[in-house]
Amino acid sequence: MANNPEEELDVFTEEQREILKQRINVGVRGKDDERVFVPRGRMVKQNLDKLFGMDVACVRDKGGDVIYPQDWVIDCLPHPALYYCVEATKLEPRIDPEEDLYYSGTSILLIENVPMEINKESLEW
Repeated sequence: MANNPEEELDVFTEEQREILKQRINVGVRGKDDERVFVPRGRMVKQNLDKLFGMDVACVRDKGGDVIYPQDWVIDCLPHPALYYCVEATKLEPRIDPEEDLYYSGTSILLIENVPMEINKESLEW
């Protein structure tokens, strides 16, 4: 049993620790002065969102290949490779046609529980 309890909990080998320390060159297209070196172990969506102040959907290399967040730690190559953050598209909120005063288009009327015989009472609300 080791004297240091942290050594017992350490699950990474020295080689794996060195791989996680590799620096990945990440930036935003058009802003070359704002490139950042991110350690491979910190290439997670929450970290890049915070670093660049945007909702990062994926990263793209100079060749146009796209890498999604679940693959960043494994697939991104270390420096000198360069990756650009791609912001997620923001969908406009859908407006309900019933609430939209300017809606023009088709509509469907659905009537349920209609009696077989119609009389004066059934026509009243």
